[in-house]
Amino acid sequence: MKPTKIGMDVYRLITGFVIFIGLLVLVHSGTVTAAEKILKWGAIEPLSGSAALWGQAMNQGVKLAADEFNAKGGVKVGNTRYKIEVVEEDDKYSGTGAASAVSKLVYQEGIKFFTGSLASAAVLAMQPVTEKSNCLLLTNAFADVLGKEKPYTFRIAPDVLQGVAGCFIAVNQKYSGQVKRIATIEANDATGWAAAKAAKVAAKALGWEFVSEEYYERGLTDFHPLVGKVLPKKPDLIDTSGCSSIESALIASHSYEMGYRGRLTGMVIMPETMAQKGGAGIEGMIGFFGVDYDMPWITSAQKELYSKFRSKWPDKKMLYQVELANGATKGALLAIEKAQSLDVPAVVHALEDLRWDHPAGGKAEWIDFDGYGYKGIKRQIGFPHPITELRGGKLFLVMMADLANIIPKMGIKIEGK
Repeated sequence: MKPTKIGMDVYRLITGFVIFIGLLVLVHSGTVTAAEKILKWGAIEPLSGSAALWGQAMNQGVKLAADEFNAKGGVKVGNTRYKIEVVEEDDKYSGTGAASAVSKLVYQEGIKFFTGSLASAAVLAMQPVTEKSNCLLLTNAFADVLGKEKPYTFRIAPDVLQGVAGCFIAVNQKYSGQVKRIATIEANDATGWAAAKAAKVAAKALGWEFVSEEYYERGLTDFHPLVGKVLPKKPDLIDTSGCSSIESALIASHSYEMGYRGRLTGMVIMPETMAQKGGAGIEGMIGFFGVDYDMPWITSAQKELYSKFRSKWPDKKMLYQVELANGATKGALLAIEKAQSLDVPAVVHALEDLRWDHPAGGKAEWIDFDGYGYKGIKRQIGFPHPITELRGGKLFLVMMADLANIIPKMGIKIEGK
């Protein structure tokens, strides 16, 4: 039977419709593929050992930054959006572990952007790879890791001298005249050495006498022998800024058991855990790197970040490293959009002049010096930082400090400036 004209028209209409739908599917598929191009972001941190909770918190901050950008389609470069995929590796809180991790991510995965590590020994081991391979490295390591010869490394938190100096000033204001002699008990590694050096410099600026410094190997749980060497020197303050939260708490507890009733300073990142481990000895410790997100004094931006954290990890406690990693990673992603490029030198150029909103409140920016001296290159972050006092497992605000400028204000000479 010969087909009618109407039948042929219907056939052509159906055929055309099928082809049209097919083209739509192809175009839509191509659009999804383009929108879902992946930007891998390295997150190398201690995920095991005594600093594991710190490392996990850093990576949580990176993931929240990735979530924020991914929710709007990814980071936009030209007409392409890149979804951020966070790739985690455990540096085992060691230089050897970090060297292995960064080699894997750079040479095998081709990753060019990193947040972490927080550990000084780890970062010093990573830099030969990241600097040579032109990889952006955002770190809160305490050691002397910045400089013109390391242009791809940015410190995303106050350095140890800024933190220690802020604590000492807070103690001097709150307990005026009570501190004249200080001692340090620190970990025997790059972080601990940097902390002890910072304590000496800050103490000298305040006219305090430095009477003792002791070191221990990471993982030590009985500090009685070490404390026994320090207490005969009669310090009014013991600094533990180069120690993990648990180790600081044990030092405080064992010092109290042996009769010490002086002041303590250090990092107060895990207040509840420190209160449990430190008991009466930890009460009144003044520290940096500590924000209690359940307290009323936090900023509106911190409240917003905390809300996102609780939604994603309802059974976890938010530590300050979440905020540090989140703020810096968001800054780097904004720099990528500002540079309109994934070329790391172009991103670095955009980042070093960037001012952006930080969860701490106000604008974050980069300055050209740190506790180790003038760098001639803007790689040290500056933003408002809380100095807090630990009481009853909670952190109470002592003062908000401009730690970026606290060193020159104390009269501490910035070498090379």
